Amino acid sequence: MNNNAVYWDEISGVYQSVTRISTNDFHFGPLLPGERIMKIIPIDIQGKKCLELGCGGAQNSIYLAEQGGVCTALDISRKQIEYAAELSAREKQEVKLICTSMENPAGLKGKFDFIHSVYALPFSDNPEAFFRTASKYLKKSGYFLFSTQHPLMQTETIELDGEFGIFMPDYFNPPTDIRFDDENREIVRSTAYNFHTLSNWIYESGMVIYRIFEPFTDSDLIGESPYVSEQWMDYLRKFRRVPSTVIMICRKK
Repeated sequence: MNNNAVYWDEISGVYQSVTRISTNDFHFGPLLPGERIMKIIPIDIQGKKCLELGCGGAQNSIYLAEQGGVCTALDISRKQIEYAAELSAREKQEVKLICTSMENPAGLKGKFDFIHSVYALPFSDNPEAFFRTASKYLKKSGYFLFSTQHPLMQTETIELDGEFGIFMPDYFNPPTDIRFDDENREIVRSTAYNFHTLSNWIYESGMVIYRIFEPFTDSDLIGESPYVSEQWMDYLRKFRRVPSTVIMICRKK
């Protein structure tokens, strides 16, 4: 079984219980305002076909379904898909859920007006295929929106002469977050990529970048964020110095 599937199957219950992810707003990243404040989704969702890659609990798809979207969501973790099915039923929103990889999805048909993915890319074991999937299933008139770790998120925090800042030894090769099990065996990697690498993958997949956002984490708006946990709150001081997240909107060439 894919390591990502094993990892997310194991932590799904804990993750969904300790992380507050709203279905009443579209989230882009930890501690950030949602779509209700940012207003960056570039398309009127009403009646549009939407696809979520690496959906987790499918909270964003449930929100888009509430806005009138015709939503499909996929994830490689069976436990995450089971949670998404329970949540969508509880919210009385119809979302077609598929348990499959986002790099080579099985059982996915048709083209979509809006494809979206939030923080799934860092866990992809084949990021080039992730972008090829988005391009393959995107209509010519459609938009692909994804968010991922900002490479500066991987910096180390330092305090020098009373000043708080960050240190990054190599921007061109951001350090990878490698996670281990209780027996110190590697189970999954969370990887950040610099903008040059991301833009190359996007272009090679047949898309171009339409807009880029590096949103500021405003502590006064944390209460409005649709994606919050105590663990992410520990990073708040750092996120006020560097962006936690980069959001890119792409279109077909």
